[in-house]
Amino acid sequence: MASFSARGLILKRYPLGEKDKLCILFTHTYGKLRVSARGARQSSSKLAGVSEPMVILDAHLHQGTTFQVLAQAEAIETFPVIKTDIVLISYAMFLLELVDRLTEDEDPAPDLYELLVRTLYLLGASRDPASLVLAAQWHVLHLTGYMPRIRECCMCDTRLDATAGLPFYAAHRGGVICHRCADGYRGETLAFTRPLQSVLHAIGDLMTPADWSSFTVEEALKPMLWQLVRSHMKAMTDRDLKTMVFLDALRFDAIGKV
Repeated sequence: MASFSARGLILKRYPLGEKDKLCILFTHTYGKLRVSARGARQSSSKLAGVSEPMVILDAHLHQGTTFQVLAQAEAIETFPVIKTDIVLISYAMFLLELVDRLTEDEDPAPDLYELLVRTLYLLGASRDPASLVLAAQWHVLHLTGYMPRIRECCMCDTRLDATAGLPFYAAHRGGVICHRCADGYRGETLAFTRPLQSVLHAIGDLMTPADWSSFTVEEALKPMLWQLVRSHMKAMTDRDLKTMVFLDALRFDAIGKV
């Protein structure tokens, strides 16, 4: 039976049988793996703590009948600061769910892995976690091929800076449509205002997570950006992200974190 080692981040875990867990392990080298952690639902198991979401671990695995099997593991990072704050853990779980939803099993994506891990490290010390996560998720969409078109009309290819009217974001078209095409479009749309265009172009120009940590989105634009992303993801994957529904329910603006 082939065995190998990999460093990865647990994105999700599910109960498997009476005693085991099925973990979604996003690795730097092999991409996303489905891993069985045998006995990990028992508190006495050495795998109990390391088989939880938001844990980076060095894993020793071997091929099982259906899933990879986690034979041994050592926790490298557990992000304790994030896990003591309901807002931070909600943002972090949103990023984990986003990456899980947009990636296929066993499809290596080292750049995406590095982006996700570096963002989690920055999140614990961020003064503006909402802006950091908004920038990060936009780059996740880029790396996974789900980035919406925002510079040209999705229907007629006209550059938006060449039109005078207000464009609209049309989720089921995969991006923005100009005001002319919007006149005959019957689907749901969101106003794609000039300030919204500007902030998304600015986010696109940020090259690394270190750049995102000092980036700030105006308070008035944050709800619009979240709505745009939520609409886009629902259109692309046919269902809401559970963590986005939870983020909306928290009403971060009332808490003062968004």
